[in-house]
Amino acid sequence: MRQLITFAAFGVACLSHASDVRDRFERINSYACYYGPGMVEELVSRDAVIIETKKQSPLAIAQMQDGGAIVIGYISIGEDDVLRVGDGQGPGGMDSGYFDRDANGEPDKNKIWNSYYADARQPAWRKYFLERTAAMRDEYGVDGFFLDTVDTSELYPESKDAMISLIQELRAQQPDSVIVINRGFHTIPALSETIDGVMFESGTASYDFAAKEYMLLKPSAWDYGLALWRDVLKPAMDEHGLVVLALDYAASAKHENTRIAMDRATTFGYVPEVSTIYLDAIYDIDYTPSPDERFLELQNTPERMTYQLPEPVNGFPEGTRVAPSSIYPDYDVTPVVDGIADRQQLDWRRRAWASWEKDGEHFLEFQFPQPVAAEGLTVNWAFDNGVHHQAREFRVEVIPADQADGWVPVASVGDNQQPSNDLKFDPVDIVAIRLVQEDGMGSLARPDLMWVEQVTLKSRK
Repeated sequence: MRQLITFAAFGVACLSHASDVRDRFERINSYACYYGPGMVEELVSRDAVIIETKKQSPLAIAQMQDGGAIVIGYISIGEDDVLRVGDGQGPGGMDSGYFDRDANGEPDKNKIWNSYYADARQPAWRKYFLERTAAMRDEYGVDGFFLDTVDTSELYPESKDAMISLIQELRAQQPDSVIVINRGFHTIPALSETIDGVMFESGTASYDFAAKEYMLLKPSAWDYGLALWRDVLKPAMDEHGLVVLALDYAASAKHENTRIAMDRATTFGYVPEVSTIYLDAIYDIDYTPSPDERFLELQNTPERMTYQLPEPVNGFPEGTRVAPSSIYPDYDVTPVVDGIADRQQLDWRRRAWASWEKDGEHFLEFQFPQPVAAEGLTVNWAFDNGVHHQAREFRVEVIPADQADGWVPVASVGDNQQPSNDLKFDPVDIVAIRLVQEDGMGSLARPDLMWVEQVTLKSRK
């Protein structure tokens, strides 16, 4: 939900709400997330509203509060929409608060939103962020803050502890303010006593920017959300009263995806909301959601994860079944055998397959409709945000056609530093082959993730 803003001075607004606003927030049943101007009457009908303060006047905010709405202002904590010189001590003579992972002398940029990744470890960024939150409270009189881009500390895991401490520092400075983070699920165990809420954006339905259409997320994403609810969110809800705001996207208030998203959110005990992808409207949804136990079941069964080739590709014969050990949220396994050489042109959902990010071995298995005379395998590992994510230790196993009762290793690689591996082994007739990443031996940046763009089978002519 990226919409970064710069705050202008509108004068000091009166803080009309009592210090019990955090207690009131814990009991909300409805909310809206709206980044446009006006719509005060519609916003007042909700228990809480998340707004872009630049688009609303202090008077309008006061009217929302007088009508009973808790008003929360948007601010980005992990990205900067303006490339600032600041202290001039950072990459390219810019502020020292920016990341420069590839050491090219320029701040790392989010090319989708044309913003710059900010390093929560740096005093310059921490000071700048805290000054902006204080100014928002003073100038607009908001009741709290909605912290977007917390997930920068997942993209740059070395900054995770600093991101957590920055949010804790904000709490110390703003003890009576509501604090809601957008996603940032990896920080919740450490922040569940600090924050008041978390937004689960795009947990059920979202928008495909490449295809320019609204969509339901893939079963892998739903299963991720189920596990997240069970292991992280529900414990925080039960033990600390954490409020979870579900924000999904659909084409209209009456679309089937709207009803599905609201039912699923209600099943998990979240406060549901469905809107447009640009959050420039407020849907009038005439629907009462209800829990559905089917959402508490795994959606991505082994059968659903498996893909069968409709035609020969990458050396694999027609009818080959591609079966992964697991699938990362909103990915699927088809990219590894799509035969497309130029991966950078593809949307991230179509560029690679990734496993579930957890400990243990991960694998890609290829099952053939008839024996294949194989003699090698080529693997292209994922490339993301300027970094290759090759497995550091992995092996290749086969099931020989004359020994169809177990896997036999035919190649192994240790201390791998290559973004692509061209593996050869003694020719053998096989009925299946698989690529196995050893436990914890993914890339240094993501050791529990197996991430593959393409796999090509080499067979005897």
